[in-house]
Amino acid sequence: MRNLFKKNKISKLFFIYSLVFSLSASSQVFRELPEFNQISQFVRGKGFIPHCDGLLIDDPMKKFGPHFFLNSIDPQALPVPDQIRIMIYNFEGLFKLRGDVAKTDEEIDAGVRLIKQHAPHIIGASEVENIQAMGKAAAEWFNQEYFSLSVPDNDEFINLGLFIKRIAFEIEVQSYREVDHLYLGKKVKLFSRDLPVYIFRDKGAGPKSQPRFIFVGTHFKSQRDYRDLVTNQILDRDSAVKRHAQFDYAQEIIEELIKKYPGVPLLFGGDMNMDVEEAQDMSEFEALGFVDTFDLMKYPKNSQQRVTHSFFPGRGGGVYNQMDAIYVDGVTAKSGRVLKAFAAPHVDRNGKPKPLPHTFEERALDASDHRPVIVDIDISVKH
Repeated sequence: MRNLFKKNKISKLFFIYSLVFSLSASSQVFRELPEFNQISQFVRGKGFIPHCDGLLIDDPMKKFGPHFFLNSIDPQALPVPDQIRIMIYNFEGLFKLRGDVAKTDEEIDAGVRLIKQHAPHIIGASEVENIQAMGKAAAEWFNQEYFSLSVPDNDEFINLGLFIKRIAFEIEVQSYREVDHLYLGKKVKLFSRDLPVYIFRDKGAGPKSQPRFIFVGTHFKSQRDYRDLVTNQILDRDSAVKRHAQFDYAQEIIEELIKKYPGVPLLFGGDMNMDVEEAQDMSEFEALGFVDTFDLMKYPKNSQQRVTHSFFPGRGGGVYNQMDAIYVDGVTAKSGRVLKAFAAPHVDRNGKPKPLPHTFEERALDASDHRPVIVDIDISVKH
């Protein structure tokens, strides 16, 4: 982008501006810009075209992380509905488990059945291999009904991503993968994966318009101990220091978004990698006015309705907790916009909900060790 500004800066800015706000131009000319070649690596499917806005960011790859837009160019795109269904789901791999172990056909089919049964408009995905796997899944499982987006994050094996139905949205994307911090005396990347922010607007509304809603995705650091590679000494038990730092920064970003876009529904969701009902971080978050959508449904504490993760340490008895959640801001929580929220059970071949697994062997037949969280929310424009 900087090369464009070396000569005749004003005329170049006007040129970029005219490209951004003309879909017909962007679909042709942006393919010639260096940023298009970079950003096009993050997407797969039909219906949207990515672009950078030269007025908003100088170098989209070197600030907090990639920052770009997706514009709907599908003449048959669905109109923006007043109510949308958002799913967050830790897939535990689309086609492969971590470590390059192929998932069985039964595991894959179980995940496809689950998604088709609930038909979300948007899926906030975690533990997906890469954008290539997402594009393959959208093509083979859903006949290109979903557009795929994934900015490669800081984990070599698992990534965050977004499946989006072909709806007439303009989507602003901001990654925070490049943010660093001081951790145990060393300057390192803050996020184990990323903290992607997705700002949804109506097609053609423009980047300065009021969004319909905002979704912030996450997959915080796991609870594995962080050890010295030489001595094996535990330096950060349960990686609690790392995860707390990630959560603090995420909270700051979310609060800034709420200040910038007051009254716009904001959803924060993903694999928190902590017991949502017990973790101090989540209690502090709730004290600021954020609400777990399960609380809006008045699900009893420690009930099966809240379980999103099953774990069998040492292949023994099961440990069940709520590790995944979708939170909303306080204004949205009080507005009645959240219509439904639930943890979707896995389903058998007949589409019948399955109970929580009692053994590791039963769990292994499911698509993932996580249950997805689904929220139906009203995003209509309120006057």
